[in-house]
Amino acid sequence: MYRRFLVAVIFAVLAACGGTVTNPSQNTIENFNGTVDPAVNGGLGPLITFTAASNGEVDIVFTALSPAALAIVNFGQFTQNSCLPIAQQVGSVGQAVFASSINQGTYCLVVQVYPGITVPFTYTLKVSHP
Repeated sequence: MYRRFLVAVIFAVLAACGGTVTNPSQNTIENFNGTVDPAVNGGLGPLITFTAASNGEVDIVFTALSPAALAIVNFGQFTQNSCLPIAQQVGSVGQAVFASSINQGTYCLVVQVYPGITVPFTYTLKVSHP
């Protein structure tokens, strides 16, 4: 009951800030695959961008990560051809890396090697966004 009330309050606040709010059950789901090599580009993977068409909630989860058990995800706002950092989080398969409310706009992700990982690894990130 409390959780439903809290979600309703969050949607009301977002709606008051302008724009429409998308119910998470109507989110777009995108999967992003990539490879990160610790010896290349400072251990940073390719830039990933996605666009939230309205205000709502974003959920980011690793659905595959091999052979590494952990990786770092940098999350930011994409503007003027660069990724302005918002947060950085360590994640593993099945764990929510980020779960937050976001406003309409373009966002970016960069997967980064976790300290101690010395071999290239592949990943799949599932991003649910408005």
